[in-house]
Amino acid sequence: MRVTLVLTLLLATALAGCTAGDDTLRIAFVAKDTATAPHEDLDRLEAWVTDQTGRDAEVSFFTSSTAALEAVRFGQADVASVDGAAAWLAWTQNDLEAIAAETRSDGRTFYLAAAWVRADSDIQDASDFEDRTSCHTGATKSAGMLMPMSYLVREGHVDASGYEDDISQVQQMAKDFFDEPVIGGAYAGYNGALQCLSEEVGDIAFVRDTTPEDYCGNEGDETPTWCLDLDQYRKVVTFGQVPEHPFMVSPDLDEDARADLLSALLALNDSDDGLAILDATFGTGGIVAVDTQTHLGDYGSLVMHLPGIEKYAESK
Repeated sequence: MRVTLVLTLLLATALAGCTAGDDTLRIAFVAKDTATAPHEDLDRLEAWVTDQTGRDAEVSFFTSSTAALEAVRFGQADVASVDGAAAWLAWTQNDLEAIAAETRSDGRTFYLAAAWVRADSDIQDASDFEDRTSCHTGATKSAGMLMPMSYLVREGHVDASGYEDDISQVQQMAKDFFDEPVIGGAYAGYNGALQCLSEEVGDIAFVRDTTPEDYCGNEGDETPTWCLDLDQYRKVVTFGQVPEHPFMVSPDLDEDARADLLSALLALNDSDDGLAILDATFGTGGIVAVDTQTHLGDYGSLVMHLPGIEKYAESK
């Protein structure tokens, strides 16, 4: 078994014609922060797929989602697990399809981007957001920036027409619309944005639908000192689904190969060895079958309203 390091998109596309045998299932692997994936773990993944399908398996390591998806597009790989934004672009531009997706700890293949306020706030809906101080998880985070700003553009609260076609302009839109938005920094991440709201630094926190429960729902020493009681937080808007990483394949992939591949991926859920491979390689606790429209459509229908989103998705 081998693990191939593919450094650039150019190399991925230049390999056209140098494919493995017809029965080989080729996996384009892109590492993410929640996975460890040393080479021996990728060897275990190869061995797993081979054992489950009776076909040879081959894992190639890619340094970006774009390169991995281009390898799938041009027939150099059969499947790639990538970021939701990159997957959405590959679907809309190149017809790649999602066959499965990673799951969150609660079993969902997505989380909901949502706006939270303190319970006694006079903010009732998005029409009350303008000129309020907002708390964002980061400048290009899905729940903390991309989804709420997309929603505000779609609903007519923000006019995106005067901004350049660059993802950096989304942060500028937020600065123009809100009153001194708090974007990352000392209040970065989900816990930071919720702390920003809890300490009355900001009036609105753009986080996940589960964030107050995630950080302030525990009892004892694990609860941050800045947390309010859960009934002191109120969710005012849910913007839509942010997909967990999907497994993308070409529409030209042979149906038998697709079925074998999906079966091997789903079988990872059913044993300790399989779950260990999932954790080490993909940084997830499970995989479920999905269809492309259901998994990516809600997210794509919102983020398409943002300036620079296609370039950003490509970079992811």
